[in-house]
Amino acid sequence: MADRYMDYFRRSVSSSILESIADLALKGRDAARELARVVEALESAGLSAVESGVERISSIEEEGDSLRRQILARLSRSEVPARDAETLARLARRTDLIIDQIKNTALAIRVALRAGERIPDDLRGTLVDMVRKLAEETGAVAAAIRSVNSSLEDARAQIERVESIEHEIDLLYYQAKGRLPESGSMRFAILLNDVINEVEYAADLCEDATDVLSVLVVRLSLPGEVP
Repeated sequence: MADRYMDYFRRSVSSSILESIADLALKGRDAARELARVVEALESAGLSAVESGVERISSIEEEGDSLRRQILARLSRSEVPARDAETLARLARRTDLIIDQIKNTALAIRVALRAGERIPDDLRGTLVDMVRKLAEETGAVAAAIRSVNSSLEDARAQIERVESIEHEIDLLYYQAKGRLPESGSMRFAILLNDVINEVEYAADLCEDATDVLSVLVVRLSLPGEVP
């Protein structure tokens, strides 16, 4: 029965919509990679790198919003079973939230840099590690979503990878907190703390998205009749 429903899913419009959600997740990966480039360039390019990065990430976010609306519109017009439609809609929204949060992170970095103070080298290094891991995590989200149409086992493996990377980012999060500057203005320390929180929240949203995907994976793994 499970194979029967899985075959039905892969032949239905649900499969095509899931591919579109995977494309949306890839935009999240692109935004995270751009964020990583921004943080890596802080020492050499500073605020100018952040300004350019915010523009590029904002453009990706707009593309993501457009794709999310298209996905939801397709779901509203299609004959996808109600429980699948609800899960796919939730997955699309959660995936789009990742992109929104990456933009929020870039904006938080810009606000911090505009304070005119220098980020300590050890903290900057930890932030680089965090955003590189975030780029890796967003790539795993996209891979997990895309894998559902080919191999549920691969999808589960990628979901576990997301969980593992999120845990690594959690450890870096606490390391970064311990490296907040003790000298300089309190305002700058608060702004840097905001940046750390924004990166960690983006990582949490990746895991939230794969939690929704897990619901679909379990459903496709269980015995069930074709609608």
